[in-house]
Amino acid sequence: MDKKNLGSILLYLAALFGILTCVNFVSMRHFVRVDFTKEKIFSLSEKSKEVTHQIQDPLAVYLYFNPEHEMVTPLKNLLKSYQECSNLLEVQWIDPYRDFEILTKLGELGSQLKVNSILIKGKIRHRFLTTKELGIYDHQFDQYGVPPKLTGFNGEAAITGAFIDLSEEAPPLIGLINNHGERDPHETGDQGISTLVQTLSLQGFQFAFVGLHQFKTISPQIKILVSVQPKNDFSDLELSVLKDFLLRGGALFLAVDPLIRSGTKEMMDFHLAPLLEDFGITMDKTILVDASKQIPYSRPDHLYVDLYSDCDIVKNLKGIPTLFFQARSLGIYAKENRTLWPLCATSEKGWGETNFSDPQFVYNEGVDKKGPVLVGAASEDTVNCGKLILFGDSDFLSNLQIKSAGNGMLLENCFSWMGDRSKVLGIPSKDSQRLSVVLSQRQMIEIFLGAVCAPPLFIALLGLFVWRRRR
Repeated sequence: MDKKNLGSILLYLAALFGILTCVNFVSMRHFVRVDFTKEKIFSLSEKSKEVTHQIQDPLAVYLYFNPEHEMVTPLKNLLKSYQECSNLLEVQWIDPYRDFEILTKLGELGSQLKVNSILIKGKIRHRFLTTKELGIYDHQFDQYGVPPKLTGFNGEAAITGAFIDLSEEAPPLIGLINNHGERDPHETGDQGISTLVQTLSLQGFQFAFVGLHQFKTISPQIKILVSVQPKNDFSDLELSVLKDFLLRGGALFLAVDPLIRSGTKEMMDFHLAPLLEDFGITMDKTILVDASKQIPYSRPDHLYVDLYSDCDIVKNLKGIPTLFFQARSLGIYAKENRTLWPLCATSEKGWGETNFSDPQFVYNEGVDKKGPVLVGAASEDTVNCGKLILFGDSDFLSNLQIKSAGNGMLLENCFSWMGDRSKVLGIPSKDSQRLSVVLSQRQMIEIFLGAVCAPPLFIALLGLFVWRRRR
């Protein structure tokens, strides 16, 4: 080989190296990914892109997943899309079998981080996300021991919602009303609601105790008021305080049981009727019964509910039952400047039993309330944005039952709605069902020959042709 040819080869190699260097440099600065999935499961909505571009402080995202978990692939691709929008996102995957040092460095947060969940850590606050928030599961075969099937992917809505929450100056504050004999948030036994408090704390909420009789107005820092199983009546002054709170755009969550007054033997309304009627909701003095939805080996008034409306609060609960134990029925009616939603109800075979002293629970036409009968309802003031959610049962929120079926998901959805998280996002769930391709043996052989054997054979023949021409 003469010096002229050697120089040409070196020049070609230098030019090729320069071109590759330029291409790599440009690709690093202008990274482009194309999502070919039908549901665009790995693409971000314009809302998510806007939120991510506005991130001002670094956020660390820790994904603590088993490597074989079905959400690993969609989450990896989704987080790459987030990182394209902001260089302030640090993503770190934690392997449950080997990365113990990372959990140790996280300290208390590491001990709270559960397998198959996400920790998003901001400058001051943090959020945990579980698979319940990241996906929609079909639980219809749970009773047969079949694992739930992932049918929808909510990763974008959950992660963007966490970014919005962590960007707020102060976390949402929940006021726990505690002067009417409500359930104890510190009680770890079956009847307490410590699990409720812990669940919402992991979602970024903070708590304060509120004795309504001590205040003429509720602090503006409190966004949501909660009363779970009150046992005493609310006074007129307390109702005035609650109305003022709702008029200022606050949210009120009530879970009341069908308690009976010892003297009159009537079902208590806790003197809440004036407040509820202002929001288009009524509390019936009946017990919910539904023999077709009776919890197996239990009483007729212990039932599961799987009939939901299209409200944002319950739209992802389709096919997932929620359990209620001796609940009272509710009613809703049209009210000016109010938007009302039925949340969950019995089947048409259920009813509201007026003779609640009779344990036989026999439906009487014209006396009992015909089904389907509501057990949960929500209302929103379209002028002042005040929100109210009422359930005719509090047992489903107790430590004993909150983890049963869809109870916990229903709780989280309610507080997400009251905290305006779902309203801000509006990011739909994406179908995660996979398409399967069935190939015959002949088709597999053709693909093997065309994709594996043909390219090297073509290159070999091309080389042989060039060699012969040079000869």
